[in-house]
Amino acid sequence: MFIGRTEEKKVLHDFFTNNSKKAALVFGKRRVGKTTLIIEASRDFDGIVIFFECGKVSLERNIESFSKAVSSALNISLSSSDFESIFSVLKLLNKKVLVIIDEFQYLKRKTDDYEAESAFKSVIDNLSSNIKIILNGSSVSVMKDTLSYSNPLYGRFDTIINLLEFDYYDSSLFSPELSVRDKISFWAIFGGSPYVLSLVDYSLSLKENIINLILNRNGSIRTYIEYVISSELGGMNYLNDILDALKSSSLRYNEIEDKIKISKTGILARYLDALLDLDVIEKRNPINKEGDKKKRFYTIKDNLLKFYFSYIYSMRGLINTIGEETFYEKNIAQSINTFISYRFEETVRQYFSRQSRKGNISLINIGTYWYDDKIKKTNGEFDCVIENSKKKYSIYEAKFYSSPMTKENVEEEIDKIKQIAEIDVIKYGVVSSSGFIGPKLDDVDYITGEDLFS
Repeated sequence: MFIGRTEEKKVLHDFFTNNSKKAALVFGKRRVGKTTLIIEASRDFDGIVIFFECGKVSLERNIESFSKAVSSALNISLSSSDFESIFSVLKLLNKKVLVIIDEFQYLKRKTDDYEAESAFKSVIDNLSSNIKIILNGSSVSVMKDTLSYSNPLYGRFDTIINLLEFDYYDSSLFSPELSVRDKISFWAIFGGSPYVLSLVDYSLSLKENIINLILNRNGSIRTYIEYVISSELGGMNYLNDILDALKSSSLRYNEIEDKIKISKTGILARYLDALLDLDVIEKRNPINKEGDKKKRFYTIKDNLLKFYFSYIYSMRGLINTIGEETFYEKNIAQSINTFISYRFEETVRQYFSRQSRKGNISLINIGTYWYDDKIKKTNGEFDCVIENSKKKYSIYEAKFYSSPMTKENVEEEIDKIKQIAEIDVIKYGVVSSSGFIGPKLDDVDYITGEDLFS
C-alpha cells in the first residue's frame, strides 16, 4: 500500500503531462521512498516506462546493462557503447517513453569525474519530444552537485524533488488505529523513514517495539541504523563524536569543538556541512536572530538517530551484558517521556507549517524566539513562535502531558509569555497532547492533540 507523498505525486504528474518538460531530478537519503514514489507516480504515465538501476560497476558495464534493459522493454535487439546512441534509438519510436535511471550516483567512477554527467547533458540536450527522463539518486551530496554551476548538468532539470522523511502527520498514516499520544511517541522515536515505519509492529507497545527492533542487536531497525552509520556516513572522521555530542542538546559551533576536542582550524565546519547535506542534522537560529552566529545551534534532526545516540550508542556493551528488558527499565523508562516531549515541540511547528501550506493561517516565518530582558536580567527561548507579519508574533506553548491541562496550567504558561515585554504578541496559544479540562481563557488559542491529526 502506497502512503502519503500527495504533493510530490502532483509534481511528477505535471512533469509527465507537460510537453515542455523533459528532465527531472529526484534525490534524498536512502530508504526515504524515492524509487517507490517514482514507480507509483509512473503508473499514470501514458507510454512505455523503462526502469534501470545503476550498479556499483564501471560506467561501461552500466551502459551495457542499460542497453539490455532497453532491449527487453522494447523487445528489440540493441547493442551500444554509449548512452547517447541508446537514446537516439528511442527517438525513432512513435511512442512516449519515460526513462528512469535509479541510483545515478553509481555511474560516477570518482567524485571529481564528470564523464557520466557530460553524457547525460548531451542526452538531455538532444531529447526528442516523445522522451522524458528521471535521474534518481541516494547520495545527496553527489545529486546536489548536479545542480551546481560547475556541473555539466547545471540548468538541465525542469523538475527537482528533494524527497525528505515524512513529517509527524504522514508518519501517523502507517498507524491510524493508535491514540494521539502513541502516534506522537512513535514518530518521536522512529522518525519518518517509510522503510523504518514499515518495520514497526503497531499491534505492540512502544516499549516492545524499542526492545525488539532497536535494543536487540539483531533487531531490523538496529541493523539498519548501524548500516547507515558505517556505510553511508562511515567515511567521515569525527562523525560519531559529533552525533554523540549532539545527542542530548543543541550546541553552538564552539561548544561542539570543545566537546569533541577537535582542533580549531575550521575543519569542523566541513563535517557539519556534510551532515547538513545528508539531512541528519540541522542548524537553527531563533527567527529574531537569523544572522546572529552566537545564537546558531546545531541539533540532530533525524529522530531515530537522535534516539540511538541518546540511549544506545555508548551503551551497547551494557545492553548485551544486562539484557534488553532490564536495560530499558533502568536507562530508558524514566526519561523517555522527556525525550518525546522535546520532539513534540517539533510536531507543533510542523503542524503550523502544514496549516500555512494549506492557506489556513498567514505566516512569514516559524521557529523559536530568543528573548533577552535586560531589565529583569532574564533570557531564554520560546520553542514555537509564528511571525505573522514583521515583528508581530503568535506564541504557543507545547505540552506533552499525560492528563488534560487545567485552566490553572494554561494561566501559568501564558503568564510566562506575558512577562517578556520586548515581544509584540498578537496571539497566545497552548497545544496539549491530552487536551484540556475546565473553563477556558477568552484570549487564548487552544489546540488539542486531536486537532493535530484532524
